[in-house]
Amino acid sequence: TNFVRDIAPILISLVPQGLVLTASVTYALGVYRISKIGAIIQKLNAIESFSNVSVVCMDKTGTLTQNKLSVHKITNLSGITDDELKQLLGTYSHLSTEKNATNRALDIFSHNDNTEKLEEMPFSSSIKMSMVKFSDGIIYILGAYDILLEKTDEATRNIFSESYEKENLGLYRNLIFGKVESGNTIEELKDKLNEIKITPYCIISIADTIRDDVFDALKLFEKNGIRFKILSGDSTQSIKAIMEKIGWKVKPEELITGDELESLSESDFERAINEKLVFARLIPEHKLRIIKAFRKQKIYTAMIGDGVNDLPAIKESDMGIAMEEGSSITKEVADIVLLKNKFSLLPKIFDEGNRIVNSVKLISKLFLTKNFMVILLTILSFFSLEYPLTPRRVSLLNIFAIGFPALIITMRNKNVSKTINFLSEVFSYVIVASLVIVAGGYSGYYLTGNSDMAMLSVMIFIAVASFIVVSRYAEENRKVYFVYGFGLLMIYVFFTATNFDFILFRVVKIFYEIDVIQGFAWIYISVISVLGYLILYTFARISRRD
Repeated sequence: TNFVRDIAPILISLVPQGLVLTASVTYALGVYRISKIGAIIQKLNAIESFSNVSVVCMDKTGTLTQNKLSVHKITNLSGITDDELKQLLGTYSHLSTEKNATNRALDIFSHNDNTEKLEEMPFSSSIKMSMVKFSDGIIYILGAYDILLEKTDEATRNIFSESYEKENLGLYRNLIFGKVESGNTIEELKDKLNEIKITPYCIISIADTIRDDVFDALKLFEKNGIRFKILSGDSTQSIKAIMEKIGWKVKPEELITGDELESLSESDFERAINEKLVFARLIPEHKLRIIKAFRKQKIYTAMIGDGVNDLPAIKESDMGIAMEEGSSITKEVADIVLLKNKFSLLPKIFDEGNRIVNSVKLISKLFLTKNFMVILLTILSFFSLEYPLTPRRVSLLNIFAIGFPALIITMRNKNVSKTINFLSEVFSYVIVASLVIVAGGYSGYYLTGNSDMAMLSVMIFIAVASFIVVSRYAEENRKVYFVYGFGLLMIYVFFTATNFDFILFRVVKIFYEIDVIQGFAWIYISVISVLGYLILYTFARISRRD
């Protein structure tokens, strides 16, 4: 029987059931708080990623901007009237299968109900163009300005370029609309897109609506040591203009295009993704390669996007983030979905994630300190030293050293600083704290004339002091934890220093094997506990400084 009573506390301590439960509760509360901020956590392990993120890559459209595009201007350089051109644009948009943000912007123009679609090549972010063949046999094309401009003759190219510069259209997302002169069917054109010749009708300048508080969000990223990268399929001028509207000045040396990236060697490519801020004219393969390169360098990377073109990069990243208005498949693979597309809330969500990780770190210190302490007591008992713990006394120790303190930390912790060395910080403290508690316990045992209760009391007092030391970085108002700790000690003293003749009082004392401690023993218990607190406090201060 004695053997079972001695071995049971060891076995109980080696199973960290309380740590798993408390960590799960901490995560659940964190997920709830994050949902209140404005995000859905789809994968619980994403929370652990918050404190590790070093780089945030983001698309421009739908992230920095609201994905609410509007036609700013149509520069008509054809021989047809403006009304005819607008009806062509409206009809093209109406017949297009994919209703992306650009097509929705063109929906403001009326369409011809008598025109039908014979063939279509939907828009693709890799080629940045789409085609529709009308029932009159003409194949119309819509695509990125700089891509389609190369498919015109030199004279037309000069006219469009001159108008582009004169109207200062570089501030906008620009498209060219026209008709295809080469080929009779879209099917045959798909195999020779580089050889297409077109007659352009106009330049369509699309304006983006910038999200509120984007600048503040980017500054918070910078303040927290998180670098951000803009990965976009738009032109450098368009992205630069948006960044300037936000209030962020982009230097010329911080810009690079997808074509320029392709010409770099692998080592130069890895250097460029770290040095550059804005990556323009990217296709999905470029974005995916950038994310892979960051991961290859062991740089924890988050990717934010909303469209199918962002899907490969979001899936490959350490943490994928999608906008609520994004495509269904993009949201499905993302770790986090931002409700109402509030990009500006992301730093707050990251802070909440750091808060969760910090809570788990603090609670882990308490749980593992108790486990190491029991193991150390067990080892010392082999050398004929006293072993004061029984299963019920272990439960009593758990209540005052872990149960209530862990609950308080879970509810009150407001520390949002980034955790750098989780394991080293936890185990360095645990080893020191368990040694101090065991040494204090044996000191109390021998100084009070071999009193098991004095030894147990010293260990509980120093364990509560450890809770105060551990939680002193949990929020600005540190006095709160002194009050909680003092309250826990007063409850324990009430049971160990008094002997009320009350049935519930007696039941608790009998169940937890609590004996009354005599007055002189409290002096030793108090002095040893204060010394233990000072040692732990000093160690925590030194560790924090390092």
